[in-house]
Amino acid sequence: MNISSPTPQNVVDRIVSIQARLRELAQELGITTGQVILMLQVMESPPQPFNPGVNAILTARAKADNPFVPNVLNEDHPPHAGAEDVKETEAPSPFDGSPEDARPFLNRIEAWFTLLPHQYRLTRTRIISTCRLITTSPASAWAQSVSLAICNYDDDPAYCDNWQDFCAQFLESFGIPNEREDALDQITRFCQEELELSVFIAEFQRLKNRAEISEEFALREFRRGVREDIFEAVSQMVPVPSTLQGWIQASQERDLQLRDMEEFKRANRLRKGKAKAQSSPSSSSYYEPQVTEPRDDSPPLPPYVPLADTFPERDSVPLPSLDIYQACCRHFLQQLIMPSD
Repeated sequence: MNISSPTPQNVVDRIVSIQARLRELAQELGITTGQVILMLQVMESPPQPFNPGVNAILTARAKADNPFVPNVLNEDHPPHAGAEDVKETEAPSPFDGSPEDARPFLNRIEAWFTLLPHQYRLTRTRIISTCRLITTSPASAWAQSVSLAICNYDDDPAYCDNWQDFCAQFLESFGIPNEREDALDQITRFCQEELELSVFIAEFQRLKNRAEISEEFALREFRRGVREDIFEAVSQMVPVPSTLQGWIQASQERDLQLRDMEEFKRANRLRKGKAKAQSSPSSSSYYEPQVTEPRDDSPPLPPYVPLADTFPERDSVPLPSLDIYQACCRHFLQQLIMPSD
């Protein structure tokens, strides 16, 4: 099928039709036709690469030593491909001022940045936002000086545009002194006890990374700290795991098996308890307890005689002699044997 080329008049008609449609669209959006055309051009143009911008302070410091060095750009943290900001993400809790919270505070901050990779792409934005969450003295004074130096572009010793350097300064000033030694001391005393296995493993890995210990040392401490029943179950495996990761994986599997066994035993106890309750006579609505009626010919119960030591007058009143007691008994028997008149 042969398709003839459009005539000039056809081209003009199509352009006029498109122009009329653009005018209608502009009226619906409340903008001009030129703005609609500009939006179409932007949509058709390829996205421009992100430019972090030149860091004037660091560039000036570098050129003071060598005028021919290239400009220093602001530190950038490019998001991963396809990463999007999670809307309505709340800011983490502020730093509470204690050395024990210094490292967890930075972990909360970095998790916050992970959820908002585009919003907190530049280091200067990260540091300023972090300083706003450091509100306890004396850390607040340090945070304020760093934040002001960044906001005002002051060539000040407090100025920083490197996230790792900022975190290192914060931990050195307000974190746990000798953090590595402290983590080493904790991991040698850390035991699972009543903790969930997942919680124990996560905390053990954190202490291991902070203490910077070898795999052999970490394996020995893990075997010592894990719960005894899990240790025995893994130790009976053939072959026994020989690495830390192998022990962690085997412990998770055995812990799941032990949980299933405990749940089975609990369900079995409940089932047996219900079956026993159903078979018990007291649980039947047709069971009537038998009441024993008193017999008329049964001898009367003997009268209650209190113990001798309950009488306060026991020591003051003398007891009857044996002869008198025997005489009373003979008289009582005679009365029973002799017929009444």
